[in-house]
Amino acid sequence: MDKLAADYGLQPIAINRIISALDAGLLLRYSLTILFIYAIGRGTYLSFLHPLAKFPGPKLAAVSNVWYAYHWFTGRYPWALEAAFEKYGDVVRVSPNELAFITPNAGKAIYGSATKNREIFRKTDFQEIGENEPGITAEKDPEVHRQIAKQIVPAFSAKALRKQEDVIHQHVDGFVAQIRKQAMTDDIIEMQQWIDWLVFDIAGDMAYGREFDQVKNLKSSTFLSTLNKVGLWGTTNQVTRRFRMLRPFVWFLIPPSVALTVPTLLRLNRQEIRHRMSRRDEIKHPDYIELLLPKDGKPDPTEDWILAQANVFIVAGFDPITNLISSAMYYLLTNTDKYGHAQKEIRDEFAEYNDITGDRLQTMKYLQAVIDESLRIHTNAAFGLPRMSPGYDVDGTFVPPGVTVQTCSFATTHAERYFTDARSFHPERWLPSSHPLYNPRYGSDDRRAFTPFSQGPRGCPGSNAGYLQGRIILAKLLWSFDMELTNKDAIDWEKDIKLFAIWIRPDLFVRFRPANGNKT
Repeated sequence: MDKLAADYGLQPIAINRIISALDAGLLLRYSLTILFIYAIGRGTYLSFLHPLAKFPGPKLAAVSNVWYAYHWFTGRYPWALEAAFEKYGDVVRVSPNELAFITPNAGKAIYGSATKNREIFRKTDFQEIGENEPGITAEKDPEVHRQIAKQIVPAFSAKALRKQEDVIHQHVDGFVAQIRKQAMTDDIIEMQQWIDWLVFDIAGDMAYGREFDQVKNLKSSTFLSTLNKVGLWGTTNQVTRRFRMLRPFVWFLIPPSVALTVPTLLRLNRQEIRHRMSRRDEIKHPDYIELLLPKDGKPDPTEDWILAQANVFIVAGFDPITNLISSAMYYLLTNTDKYGHAQKEIRDEFAEYNDITGDRLQTMKYLQAVIDESLRIHTNAAFGLPRMSPGYDVDGTFVPPGVTVQTCSFATTHAERYFTDARSFHPERWLPSSHPLYNPRYGSDDRRAFTPFSQGPRGCPGSNAGYLQGRIILAKLLWSFDMELTNKDAIDWEKDIKLFAIWIRPDLFVRFRPANGNKT
């Protein structure tokens, strides 16, 4: 080495640097060559030899999760799936190891199939947030899920709902009174925020007896403000699970306000749980947490376990209902004939505001039709709810074990093959043939395609509570006010909404005029 350096007039240290640079260059070339060969080999395998190679779909989706990630981060994943079904058929490969189905029979096979009330297709990690206790929604073990469900289901029985109905009325009455007061000085109100206040107030009170008083104070709590920012965090969390090597770095690239969203929510909810546990003998009415606490002298579950279930109570008690009320108001107030039918039904039935009760509202066919049509056209679980195949037949298609499967409720409920005039708001499709407003045009709709609360062992146990809240809120608004959507020409619901972990919805500016002679 020294002689070589001397021959070329170089110092030994310089020659070492040259050799190191050559070694680094060779290493880089070798590495890039290996990566290139691996990419070609993996792409060839996924495209032609993988068990899902025979299924149609976007070519990029077959070899990478980039197609999936891109459409999630645009907030338009349901529309991307809908377009894929239209182009490729009823079964589409949406990622290297994942299939999406559109038919109602596929939905029944994936979510409804069960043995001894335990689902056959198990949950994936789609809804996990990184905690030790996942909560009933994200719990992957069918037996653990069944045990938790047994504790929770009694909260949604007819008997329990009657006890809880007064809580709903109290919050809605305060809401109506505030709108009436506000309308005296400014008759146009941005209702998206107000609906969030109301529904979150109800969710907190029914979950653990917490009165957030957002409607009363006309101000969002820190909890609600943080929850409404969870969308980007949720999408980032579930998408980056598919990019394991990149995942640790992503959290350093997004704004701290996003990265800290869920940690902040968990901290706030933990505070609420501790406060609830400290006053367990002082609750004013039955709440959901009460069902999780043993009454036979056994020790309480861990705080983490209770927190995990409380996270579900709050999110499930808030997000679907605020979507329902918001979409129902938009579609009613942009379809004045439908709005008139709903308003007339309520005002003809109830002579006094206080006559409006849950039992009597069950007979309001048009109101129920409005709710179901709102749930159809603005689908809550629009993203599919992925499951892991055990090696099972899905609507005539055998899915190998270990393959992820999902449906797309949005694509199904917006398909003309299942619903006539699928993209238009027609509550009449849900009316019985004996109803004066029944329209036979919608008699061939396939109602099997409508599962707004999912189905099977994982079906939402709170559907009756959701319907009850929806009926009471809408009925009392329809009875109390004449309403007008003042910005209806400036928004298009389907074009303006986006889906991340939650729906992002447009503002609704509504003019309220107290109805003649109607007083709460």
